[in-house]
Amino acid sequence: MIFGVPLLTSPEAPVGTIWGLPAERVVTAVRRDAEVKADRSVFFTSDRVAVRATCRVGFGFPHAAALVRIRLTAS
Repeated sequence: MIFGVPLLTSPEAPVGTIWGLPAERVVTAVRRDAEVKADRSVFFTSDRVAVRATCRVGFGFPHAAALVRIRLTAS
């Protein structure tokens, strides 16, 4: 938390870069319903099931000025 705002991390973000994305300014669209598949044969030696879910999702930022990029430099 930074000043009461949750901080989410991602290994995809470059080192030394912080992005501020206000949730009310981000549009998330599901492009297709999720496809869920289960397979009992993978773990046949025990009572387990393998589950795979695939979903296509898109993100939009209609208010580009609301996005903030902070670059940290070594001092």
